[in-house]
Amino acid sequence: ATHWVASVAAIDYMRAATLGPSPNEKDAGERALSSEKRFDVVGIDAEWRPQSGSPVALLQIATRHEVFLVDTLTLCVRDADDADDADCAGKEETDAFAEALNRFLDDLFARRDVVKLGFGLEHDLKRLRRSFPESLSCVAEPALLCRRDGFVDVRTLCLLAFPEKRKLKKTSLAVTVASVLGAYVDKTEQCSDWARRPLSLSQIEYAAADAHVLIVLFDRCAHQAFEQVVEALSDPEAPLARPPDAEDEDAGDAKKKRTKSARGAAPRKPRPPPGPPMSELDVVRAVGTAFDGRKGVVDALSGFPEVPSDHGGRGGGGLEMLPGAFALVFVNVYSPEDGRRRRYANEFWVSGSPGGGGGSRAPPSPARSTTSASSRTSNDSHSPLKPPLAAPKEIPASFREPGCDLREAFFTFADHDASGNRSPSCDAVKWGRVVRGCGLVGGSLTDDVAREIYRASGASVAEDGRMRYDEFLWACATVAGTHGVQFKEVAARLVGVAQKQRARLAEEKAKRADENSAGAGAAATKPPAADEKKKKKKGMFSRMF
Repeated sequence: ATHWVASVAAIDYMRAATLGPSPNEKDAGERALSSEKRFDVVGIDAEWRPQSGSPVALLQIATRHEVFLVDTLTLCVRDADDADDADCAGKEETDAFAEALNRFLDDLFARRDVVKLGFGLEHDLKRLRRSFPESLSCVAEPALLCRRDGFVDVRTLCLLAFPEKRKLKKTSLAVTVASVLGAYVDKTEQCSDWARRPLSLSQIEYAAADAHVLIVLFDRCAHQAFEQVVEALSDPEAPLARPPDAEDEDAGDAKKKRTKSARGAAPRKPRPPPGPPMSELDVVRAVGTAFDGRKGVVDALSGFPEVPSDHGGRGGGGLEMLPGAFALVFVNVYSPEDGRRRRYANEFWVSGSPGGGGGSRAPPSPARSTTSASSRTSNDSHSPLKPPLAAPKEIPASFREPGCDLREAFFTFADHDASGNRSPSCDAVKWGRVVRGCGLVGGSLTDDVAREIYRASGASVAEDGRMRYDEFLWACATVAGTHGVQFKEVAARLVGVAQKQRARLAEEKAKRADENSAGAGAAATKPPAADEKKKKKKGMFSRMF
């Protein structure tokens, strides 16, 4: 169940569901960790608008059975005449809410018998501290708080349970869930407008899942390596609270300090003076232009000359508001150099004036990881653009052979021409039934994406508008790219479903044959008198008409 928390009464209910009785009211033997009893765990996450300096708009607290979405914007009121100023509310209700929330978080962080789970939790708490320094004093020192006993960084936990998965050290939550749980997390709403109220249903589902999946990861790791997890949680040095890359960061900082002290600080070259900034017409003309990183966009708009960057074309995500009626939208785009591509499109909003807002998806760009400038005014309406399709996975040569299993599966699904003039083919409706019937719809592959894959396969421009086997192969490869799996996995799913369908059809055919043979036998055993009577009756009617 998901609960919206925006009052003191809702915080009291969240406290009862999350903390329950105090440790002094529980029997020590009942609280002992054992393989028969699960841990008391709480998943913590935070969301905010993709804008520099924006406060935390939502705090998620998840238990095993409930998720609480705390409306942290209740802690502050924005002046309607100036959207950039945020003043803490002086109302009694807001003060009581802030006091109750601060007391609840302080008690939650102090309970060592309740395991606090986070994925980069220190970063979320730092953002929370900067957002509400006066209201939430419990997060005054996030770095020390997250290293205390009772806190667990899920990345470190996964590495403890699965030491062979070393790449989880520097991966996102979606990649970690895919590797450990074999599931897919839809991150489409990650960069949506979390400050709007009410939140959309997809935002609520995303926020709840993002916090609750931390508990699912914890249970999977505890099942995998229970003794190691118990031992690490019992360690007073709290090894699971440290991020997996903490040692690397410390070593890197020390190396930088040694290098800087050895050669001295290099003086920075003075920056050339800027030219005239872009006019509104220049900004309109710059829409869709590829720049070399975020700094290149800001320099171009500010009039500074372009300075080549050596960052290697890394993309970025975020949004920057500039004076005037336009905004900068930073997007992650396709990088043909390394063949990587995002599995979802970042979603951004733009507010050019108080109360204004809109939603749009990042358009595709043929350039390598770049940044695009987008001009929007407060009167703009919602005009979402379709996200680019995922890059198709490589198709092994064996799937193009005449007698391969996937070709037989296609023949099972396809429509056949009775005259034999046309090869087996599928229309758009049949293709939609295939991907849905084979369980391929889910995550980023929605019904709309499946239809877009059909159109992009070249079937829509064929003479009869139907899909043949070659287009079917490309479409399956794009489905694999959308889910981030190998082509063979999608092919195996299709072949398995086709085999079951052929077996079912063969069984139904045999059943009908048995029924027909049984009916013929029964007709042969009828007495001759009945046949004569039937013939006589038929002859009578034939004479009448």
